[in-house]
Amino acid sequence: MSALFDQIKKLHDWQLIALVLVVVGVSVGGIFAYTKGNSSDSETLVEGQQLVEVKRGDLTRQVTSSGSIIFPTNQSLFFGSQGTVVEVSVEVGDQVQNGQILARLDDDTVAQLQKDLAQAQVNLQDAEDAYTLAQKPHSDLEIAKARAAVASAEL
Repeated sequence: MSALFDQIKKLHDWQLIALVLVVVGVSVGGIFAYTKGNSSDSETLVEGQQLVEVKRGDLTRQVTSSGSIIFPTNQSLFFGSQGTVVEVSVEVGDQVQNGQILARLDDDTVAQLQKDLAQAQVNLQDAEDAYTLAQKPHSDLEIAKARAAVASAEL
């Protein structure tokens, strides 16, 4: 043991400081590793978690609850057009059936909607006629008349 102290006495000051720093660093590192390895895992659990011993077998989890399910009884109604409602045929709390009339619009709105429907039907018929015409091949006479009309328009 005295031989060790004799060798330590022969060291330069900077070597002695380095030796002390290494010994202190290794000691602190060992203590840190020891405490981390032996620390309780329950400290890192989040609320609602628990430690369970691992065993071989089937995993079973059960969830139970009590109470009642309540479905919404109100529905928002959205209409495809604007207008004034003149009559409501149902009241709050009434049960309705599919296809049942819930409300009636004013006569001006109904007339405008019928006019829009008639115009849409005319537009559909025009589009169908144009489609049918576009499918027929043009005759040589029709092509010649179209070229003449283009030449006339260019003049």
